[in-house]
Amino acid sequence: MQSVSSSSASDTGRSAKAQKFYRLLSLPSVDLAALRELLWSGAPEEDPKIRAEAWQMLLGYLPPVKDRQGPGLQKKREEYEELRRRHYTPIESGQDGLSDVDSAAILRQIRVDIPRTSPGLPIFSHPRIHQLLERVLFIWSIRHPASGYVQGINDIATPFVVVLLASRLDCLPEDIDVDAATDEMLDSVEAGAYWCLTKFLSDIQDHYTAGQPGIQQMVAKLKEIVHRIDQKLYEHLESQGLDFLQLSFRWMNCLLLREFPFPCVIRLWDTYIAEPLEGFSSFHVYVCAVFLIYWSPQLKQMDFQQLMLFMQKLPTGKWRNQEIETLLAEVGDSERAGPHHGHIATGKRLCFRESGLAPYISRPLKVKEDLKANRYFVASDYNFDGGSHRSPWTDRYIPVPPGGEAEEERLFRPSARLKRLEQSFNEVFEAYVMSYYEGGVSSVYLWDLDEGFAGAFLVHKELAKVLGDGKTGVWDSIHVLEVRESPNSHYVDFKLSSAIWLHFQVAAKADQTELSGHLTRQAEARLDRRKKAGEDAQIIQVGTMIEDNENFLRHNLECIHLAKQRTVLDAVRSQAAGP
Repeated sequence: MQSVSSSSASDTGRSAKAQKFYRLLSLPSVDLAALRELLWSGAPEEDPKIRAEAWQMLLGYLPPVKDRQGPGLQKKREEYEELRRRHYTPIESGQDGLSDVDSAAILRQIRVDIPRTSPGLPIFSHPRIHQLLERVLFIWSIRHPASGYVQGINDIATPFVVVLLASRLDCLPEDIDVDAATDEMLDSVEAGAYWCLTKFLSDIQDHYTAGQPGIQQMVAKLKEIVHRIDQKLYEHLESQGLDFLQLSFRWMNCLLLREFPFPCVIRLWDTYIAEPLEGFSSFHVYVCAVFLIYWSPQLKQMDFQQLMLFMQKLPTGKWRNQEIETLLAEVGDSERAGPHHGHIATGKRLCFRESGLAPYISRPLKVKEDLKANRYFVASDYNFDGGSHRSPWTDRYIPVPPGGEAEEERLFRPSARLKRLEQSFNEVFEAYVMSYYEGGVSSVYLWDLDEGFAGAFLVHKELAKVLGDGKTGVWDSIHVLEVRESPNSHYVDFKLSSAIWLHFQVAAKADQTELSGHLTRQAEARLDRRKKAGEDAQIIQVGTMIEDNENFLRHNLECIHLAKQRTVLDAVRSQAAGP
């Protein structure tokens, strides 16, 4: 297999995104966390090998250590060939390989479904691909008797076949010519598709067991999210008697594969595969929630029959990757929320934290100046509305929106009680940052929840002046807090998700060295209001949690993550220097 890392082409002509992937995939040992960050934002389209290598590596089929890739692939392919000989060769040779009724029923259903798989793509009407899919699906089903084959799994296998075959033929997915593929190419694609499918389904196998409990749980979660984020849409769907299981079963069963043009599916799956498998199910529910809310204005005007017809054939036929990028951004980004959608913006920020997206903040925070207060503040998704950012010092939006002060007054602000607490947090947090970071810009932003509040505690420090000429760096700390204050409980519950993002580079003449690190940690705590009550107690509790998380993250970033990167860089330099 010719991999990205073995390509001899220069960086000339490559996009900046492609260059980042090439540099990472060319290392002797690929940092999978860094690869997840890159792939989450989408693989470059110009080189199909990049996507294929990233997918296979993150799904455990391709070893991340270069020296182990050849032997590792060979072993996995031999294992698959043995499975094929044991379970499928008797069928191909005409022997009685289906002695039990269940296996015969599985094969019949697979053969019914395969011709209906992705009918809009010529590749899936080709007899060679039909045979490939039949073997993969049958062997997977026999090897996973708890679920067996269920309609929908055939769709889930298709992205792996397309991406791996495009890589082998070195062409874009839409240019695949199956007749140009050798038998060896198709055999390698088949083995890769089997193992990638197996890994991908490992966390969601209960979607396909009796009663499909996994799908039932996801639909219940979807209902809860829509109720919280867009209550009017939720109430309208309920009033029309539209059951959420009817509405979204196909989304959960086929993972939105039937809702988008195939190139959009491939882009969406970049992010799905970049998600840790244990968090993928939760993330997919939030994508479905945002996808549903995307159509909210139209849906609210429809009766039951119109709703059913609309949902069965959504107008996504002309969607391109840009719409998928917007959809993914909306899962955790409130930038598109207008001046009258503060509640939706808040909900999406919570989606960002709850769905595990916080670890994927890969762009630095920005800093703006509040001239009225003569102070700087952090500009981020958490204080964004109507095209401007709210200053924690004066509570004004900067710059003033095009509609002037009248429009600015309508933008999102926390309640009066929460605003007082926000001011206290900002004063305390600024003192903490001055002491702990010896400088930097900090900001705290809070917003109301039904029972409690949530907030973002942000630190941005530029290292350029500290490091000197030719050396630049950024340190960002992002702490997202949720506080639950139920009136029926004696306790206040705190949940904190912390992320540290560090990047710096040293440029010396023509050479440039980059080091980066990104770590996250979550913490929970409970405060007994019978013993300690009031805002001071909450400030102390949150301050302690943030300090503990930062101490832990800074230690690990320095002693583990960056130390590992230095080792890799030293090894690369030694090899480049030669004997």
